[in-house]
Amino acid sequence: MPALKGRTRDGEQFGTERLAAIVRRFNDRKPDIIVAELHDAVMKFAEGTPQQDDLTAVLIKRPTLATVRDELDLPEKDLACTS
Repeated sequence: MPALKGRTRDGEQFGTERLAAIVRRFNDRKPDIIVAELHDAVMKFAEGTPQQDDLTAVLIKRPTLATVRDELDLPEKDLACTS
């Protein structure tokens, strides 16, 4: 479970639901853009409240089959999943 400790003055944490919403919203962007949007969202959420710790994010994206197919210029059938 990620530690999402960005807090408001009232002590409310940013939390996993807000994290997931940001990742879903910017899912089609590059990881550095997603991390920057996450940082901005945490800062806005905190409303200027000094944070007790640093803010660290690591994001790993895996490509979809469609992305790999497009990058390798392969026909759809070459990367189809079969059972």
